[in-house]
Amino acid sequence: MLKYLRSFFLYYCIRVLWFSVHFKTYTMHKVLLLVIVGIAVSEALECYKGICDIVRCRQVTKRDCKKKGEVFIRNGGFCGCCNACRAIIKEGGSCLLEEEKGAPPPVQCEKGTTYFDTRFYRKMYKILLLVLVSIAVADAAVCRKDTCSTVRCKAAECKKDEIFVEKGGYCGCCDACRKIIKEGESCPLELRGVPPTSQCEEGTTCMEVDNKRICVSDCD
Repeated sequence: MLKYLRSFFLYYCIRVLWFSVHFKTYTMHKVLLLVIVGIAVSEALECYKGICDIVRCRQVTKRDCKKKGEVFIRNGGFCGCCNACRAIIKEGGSCLLEEEKGAPPPVQCEKGTTYFDTRFYRKMYKILLLVLVSIAVADAAVCRKDTCSTVRCKAAECKKDEIFVEKGGYCGCCDACRKIIKEGESCPLELRGVPPTSQCEEGTTCMEVDNKRICVSDCD
C-alpha cells in the first residue's frame, strides 16, 4: 500500500510543481521540491534483484576491521553485495534499526541480544506523513477567488492536433491548448487543481472501461 501511495503522490507532486513553475504560482513550491527529492532518494536506496551486478564494492577484509569492537561481516554491506565492518553494541547500548532499504547498518547488537522492533510504527508514521503532506498539497492546489491576481499567464500557441481553450488553464486564469483524444483512445485521470492537457473529442466522454480510461461515445 505504501509503495503505490508513494508512487501516486510523487506523480501528483511533479504535476502540481510543474504548473506552479509554468504559471509562476510559487505556493508550496519549496515544500514540494523537498518532498520530491526526499522520495527520490528513498527510492534510489531500494534493493532489487540484480542490483549487485552493477554495484562496485570496496575491498573489505578482516584486517580492515581495526576499530575497537568491530567485526567483519561477509556480504553485510549495501544490499548484501559487499563485505563490511560493524561495531558491536552491548546490551543496553543504543543501536540503529536495520532498514529494508539499501543502506547497511554500521552497528549490530552483540550475540544473544536484539533491538526492539518498531518497524510497524515507523511504517504507520510514513503513511501518516504522506497523508498530511498530500492534504497540504491538495490545499495548495485549490483555486481561490484571488488566485488569478498572482498568476502570470504564458501565451497559448496551439499545435495542429490541439485546440485553443479560452481560460482553460490553471484555475481558469489563463488560455490553454488541449490535445484532442479520439473515441477508443486512452484518456488521463484529471487531478484536483491541475488543468487538463487533453480532452475527448466532441460527443465522447472519458470513462473507465475494463480497468482502462478511454473516450467513450455519449450514445453508448
